[in-house]
Amino acid sequence: MNNQIINELRTSPLAMVQAGTTEMEAVLHEAQRPASGYPEVNAVQRAQNDGDICNVFNNSGHFADRIAIFSITGMMMKYAHFNWSMEDLEWIVPGMDDIAALLEYAMKSEDIDGAILVFNTPGGTTQSLIRIEEVLKKRTKPVVAIVDGMCASAGMYTASLCDRIIALNKMCNVGSIGVMVQLVDYGAFYKKQGIKIIEIYPPESAEKNKAYRDAIDGKTQTMIDEVLTPLAVNFQNIVKEHRPVDESIEGVLSGKMFYAEDAIKAGLVDEIGNFDTAVAAIQGISTERKELADVM
Repeated sequence: MNNQIINELRTSPLAMVQAGTTEMEAVLHEAQRPASGYPEVNAVQRAQNDGDICNVFNNSGHFADRIAIFSITGMMMKYAHFNWSMEDLEWIVPGMDDIAALLEYAMKSEDIDGAILVFNTPGGTTQSLIRIEEVLKKRTKPVVAIVDGMCASAGMYTASLCDRIIALNKMCNVGSIGVMVQLVDYGAFYKKQGIKIIEIYPPESAEKNKAYRDAIDGKTQTMIDEVLTPLAVNFQNIVKEHRPVDESIEGVLSGKMFYAEDAIKAGLVDEIGNFDTAVAAIQGISTERKELADVM
C-alpha cells in the first residue's frame, strides 16, 4: 500500500486547491514510514463487511428501495491510505478506486435504485479520477452529488459527472476547475550537503524527463504545454459536456471558487437543499427514465 501512495503522489499532477497540498505532504510523510505495523487492508472488502463507506439511506415514506451513500472526504487519491492524523492505524481512508468499485457494485445490485456521493474535499490527484470517471459514465442508475462543505477541483470533476449537484448550505464552496504540479528543487540542499547529482541521457533519450528538467531549470513552458494544458483542457471539456456552465462568468473554468448561490448562477450547482432533496431527485430521474423506456 505504501509504495502505491508514494508513487501516486510523486508522479500524478494535482487537481486540488492549494490548501489541500498540506494534507498531501502529510500523507506522503506518513507513507514513507517503515511498513511494519501497517496492516494490509482490502478497503472494498472492509467496506462491504462493515458498511463504513457504503451506508444505506432509507426514506421508506417516499422511496421503496435503497440508496447507497458514499463519502468522498479529504484528499482524493486513487488508492486507500491511512488517515495520517489518526493514531489507530486500522482507520483508513478509502481510495477513489475503492469507491468506484462499490459504486459499480451498487449499479448492478437489484436492491439499490440509486446513489448519493457526499463531497467535502479539496480535490486530489488526477490519477484518482480514472476509474470513478469510467464507472460514472457507464452508470445505469441515478447518481446525485451532495456538497457538504467543499467540492473543489477533482471533486468538481467527479461531481460534474453525476446527474445533479446539490449543496447543503449557501456557504458550501465549489469550483477550482484546473490542475497544477508542485515540484521541489533540492539542488541548494544537496549542494550544502556536498552532494552533486549527475544525470546522463543519450541522444536517443533527449526528450526523457525534459518537462521536469526544464521546469527545475526555471523553464516551465514544456511542463505547461505537454503535461498541464492537456489535463486542464480535458477538465474543462468534461465540465462543459455535463454541466450548463455560464462561460461568461469570470474564472468559472480557470480555477475560481464559488459559494453555492454563485455556483448555481455559474451552472456548477443545481440547487441548495438537503438529503431529502437528493432522494427526491433520484426518485424523479428514475421515474422519468422508466416512463421514457415505456414509451420507447
